[in-house]
Amino acid sequence: MFIKKYAISAIFAFSILLATAYSSHAARINLIDFVVLNPSHTLEERNEYEIKLAPIAAKYGAKVIHSYDITAHLAGPMKQPLRISVWDLPDQSTFEKVGSDPDYKALIAGRDLIHNMKEMTLYFANEIQNNGPITHKKILVDLVVMQGGYADKERNDYEEKMAPLASKYGFEIAASYNIQKKLGGTGPEKPLRLNLWQINDPKKMDMLSADPDYMALAPQRNKIHDFSNLSMFFAQPRS
Repeated sequence: MFIKKYAISAIFAFSILLATAYSSHAARINLIDFVVLNPSHTLEERNEYEIKLAPIAAKYGAKVIHSYDITAHLAGPMKQPLRISVWDLPDQSTFEKVGSDPDYKALIAGRDLIHNMKEMTLYFANEIQNNGPITHKKILVDLVVMQGGYADKERNDYEEKMAPLASKYGFEIAASYNIQKKLGGTGPEKPLRLNLWQINDPKKMDMLSADPDYMALAPQRNKIHDFSNLSMFFAQPRS
């Protein structure tokens, strides 16, 4: 289906991050959480877990700023996630503080029952851009992975060329995060960025992929990006 169709072209067609300066929130950190559940467990159970977790995290200044239910796996080795959440934390030590809280420890047995703790993938990241929660009915979750030897400079150059093409077809980035460290899970070891896109019309993916200007970027795209580890999903706002 569209996994093959978009695995090569669309991941980069929608990974356009304008070459902006980093956010001023340098002291804060983000936690990116790709949620994977054990068989026979549901997002309703995850919701109940989050209701219990939220006040514990809030004691240490942590909160969820993005949370979307994944509706389709489009590309990449991570096929199990059912939800992606982005947390805002005061600093990296907040993660350990929440984990050491007695009330959190009381949740661990229930957490491990419903979650696949080996498959769940967590990253620390720094905010590049954040326009607030996405309310469009269709969202593209885009985890950018580069080939060895390529990083921000090459990605920014590519994105500057891609930005006007994406805009022409109605794709707008809502939030972007530069990945700093993998904490666990089966996701790529060293992705460069997570981009969250709001999409007006997913059908225009075909039009963008066929655009001559986009096709002219293919050699540069193929040279700098790691297609075997990129990850991309469709998602939607939580109901």
